[in-house]
Amino acid sequence: MGGSPGPKNSFAEDPRRDRRRSIRMGPDRGLRKPNVKVAEEAAEFETAFRLVHDVYVDMGYAEPHPSGLRATLHQLVPSTLVFLAREETLILGTVSLIFDDPGGMGLPMSALYQEELDRFREQGLRLAEVSALAVDSQYRWLLIDEEGKRRGLFWLLHQAVLYYARQKEVDHLVITVNPRHVPFYERLYLFERFGEVKPYDSVRGAPAVPLQLDLNRLPERLDRAMRESDRMFGLGRFFFRLEHGFFRGEERLPSLDPATAWRFAVEGGALARAAPSEADAFARVHGFADVAAFRVWAEAQGRERCETSEPS
Repeated sequence: MGGSPGPKNSFAEDPRRDRRRSIRMGPDRGLRKPNVKVAEEAAEFETAFRLVHDVYVDMGYAEPHPSGLRATLHQLVPSTLVFLAREETLILGTVSLIFDDPGGMGLPMSALYQEELDRFREQGLRLAEVSALAVDSQYRWLLIDEEGKRRGLFWLLHQAVLYYARQKEVDHLVITVNPRHVPFYERLYLFERFGEVKPYDSVRGAPAVPLQLDLNRLPERLDRAMRESDRMFGLGRFFFRLEHGFFRGEERLPSLDPATAWRFAVEGGALARAAPSEADAFARVHGFADVAAFRVWAEAQGRERCETSEPS
């Protein structure tokens, strides 16, 4: 990505409330006030989707879109959490945590690994997919952890995902990554492969490897890894000392309302890229019989807003 993030990446109408609703880390050698929060406002979602678009285009995973947005329909359902890594209120990175709903939208990686995921589901395991990870290139490796290692904002975002997955009683985290990134996830986060390399159409045919992290076995594996090597100390300490709450007593606001979700789905092209069955599932999650009914409602909402905004 070129250039520094502009003021449009910063949102905090009520700074005191914002501080209560984020995990705030101590100062480090690159960022003075790093923190993570869950996106709540439409402007926060839009900034996250613009960041994903820019990073994916730069990496060759996506063609530029006229809207400058990139979001999947899975990111636009109420259960999905879009995390924001920030310097104070300036948004520098994002990742999404998508919870499995086999009778609804399912998971994005089902397009490639349905059979493999079904094996987990048949055991009654709750899955969640880590998706749409993007960090501004200028800030990826600025964060220095307490051991003095360059973890980067990737590390900060993955800590947030791990924390929230545990809170939601997820059994397995799953993710698709480029083969060249597999050693990073295996060594640093203890992910394990569970399928073959396949071309992924959603990222212009780039190769993908499915990885999973068994959160029920993670304490035991971390204990063993920490005895064998000090490289796991940071993750181990974080896992065993989850003393921070995301909201300090406050619940987050509801996720994207149907009208805003529809706007992002249309403007960013996610709806146009989706298969008819996926589009209908997206509509049902938002309370409509199918995508045609959702479209009729959204267009009526748009006309109503136009009529109320016209001068009398």
